[in-house]
Amino acid sequence: MFFSENKLRQLANLKQNISLDQIIDAINCIGFEVESVNKFNKNEKIKFGQVLSVEKNPNSDKLTICKIKFNDKNRTIQTTAKNVKTGDFLIACVPGSKINGIEIKEKEMANIISEGMLMSFSELGFNSSLLTKKNNEGILIIEPIDDLNLDPIKYFDLEDNIIEVSILSNRSDALSYQIFAQELAAYFQTKVDNELIKENKSNLNSSIKIETNDENKLNGIEVTNESEFKLSIPDLMLLLKSNIKLDDNELINFSNLTMINTGVSLRVFDSEKIGNKISIKLENQLTYLNDGKDNISLLGVEENKDYIADNTSKKIFFEFSQINQKTIRNNSKISKKVTNSSINNSRIISSGLILITKIFISNYF
Repeated sequence: MFFSENKLRQLANLKQNISLDQIIDAINCIGFEVESVNKFNKNEKIKFGQVLSVEKNPNSDKLTICKIKFNDKNRTIQTTAKNVKTGDFLIACVPGSKINGIEIKEKEMANIISEGMLMSFSELGFNSSLLTKKNNEGILIIEPIDDLNLDPIKYFDLEDNIIEVSILSNRSDALSYQIFAQELAAYFQTKVDNELIKENKSNLNSSIKIETNDENKLNGIEVTNESEFKLSIPDLMLLLKSNIKLDDNELINFSNLTMINTGVSLRVFDSEKIGNKISIKLENQLTYLNDGKDNISLLGVEENKDYIADNTSKKIFFEFSQINQKTIRNNSKISKKVTNSSINNSRIISSGLILITKIFISNYF
């Protein structure tokens, strides 16, 4: 698993006087193995800016001229991206900035001077193969910034190291920030920061009834979504740092965010498309999750795509069951399907992790 050093420090309350080398030694001492450590940020002096105006370059079919307000002066920067609008906040390299060690200078483009370069996830250092087409083609548009003097590198926690750790098969619970941070906190005798899993006082009433059994313990939580669901940029950045590929469906991204934080895999259903009784159904030697009308998933292996929720779903049912490993192996073998879901669900999930997952989800909805 790939861990952000900064995120581990935050969760395990590790002060800066604890060095990266000490953290690496601790990881190796407590029974895991550090495979590699890579510095994330290779940019310098990048800036926040606000777009004042956008117009086409009259000498080019591809270039757009953006007049942008920065903390020190207004600048003109050209881009081929199509998603920049007046009023947008973004990140840019300006003359004197460095990207991957290369200093940015003014450059004439189609007879007009461009004073820098607008930045996407890729220019910030994130792996382009993990980005969606939309992320790859567009400039990164961020939430409004109150103070353009702020440093984007510090603001988005980009001065970081990515630690690749080999996790033993009998410690699959440690494939999560929460549990791994607890291990480090115990080693350094600090108090773990559980801000993301503080219990939420949400109303937990739901019309969906779950009928479970001892062999496969079904768990789930239904949430309401008042507007189009969207993860924050820091959350997306944590996924990318953790080597997780982004999806156009933000609920899939949230499912992955939950998994790297808690170690529990989610299935995401639209509550308005499924029935109100969830149970296990055996059919042709396969084990299904059934909603009383249809099989909504091959248990632990693959969801029925007709029932998956998307960003605009108003009611969402997250299913995160404790599935018997024999059930998953049987379903995979007979269906001849090995999926990310079947791999992730093969982990042994404790009741404690189920509770953490319920709290984690409720804090986002």
